Amino acid sequence: MNRLLVDGYNVAHKMGIKISAPTLTLVREHVERLLLSYAMVRKSRITLIYDGKGKIGSRETNGSLEIEFTPENQTADSRIKELIDESLSKTRLMVVSSDLNICHYARISGVKSISSEAFLKEAIEVVQPNTLQQKHLRKKSHHSQEKPNTPSQKEMDEWLKLFGK
Repeated sequence: MNRLLVDGYNVAHKMGIKISAPTLTLVREHVERLLLSYAMVRKSRITLIYDGKGKIGSRETNGSLEIEFTPENQTADSRIKELIDESLSKTRLMVVSSDLNICHYARISGVKSISSEAFLKEAIEVVQPNTLQQKHLRKKSHHSQEKPNTPSQKEMDEWLKLFGK
């Protein structure tokens, strides 16, 4: 699998965070950070599709994460179906959604699918150990750069008594 097609709001809802007008940007940023980290670890490309509802369809890219907002007359599901139909290598695609209709469409088109819940569990397992490992390496690196403790005057005197000058 090299490319994931992700139903953005479907995944966001499964994260258990209440989505409302004041939290919408924060929720999107949280989803996007998780997906970007996942893409870097798994070395894959991700297309994250949000329902645009009232916005002009737009697209932006952040490394291996492409973010699309569908135009007003199109849903994320219909855009995912378009991307499946346009793909020349369906075996390299995977759809992330808990919408049974889109998952069924993916399967009959020869594309793998995974529920948003299962994907989130996997993504967190993939991303968190990497984050913990980086923290450990930074901590280890920080300790190795510190100077060793210097002996106290009392310790110096004891060493001089034992070994002389």
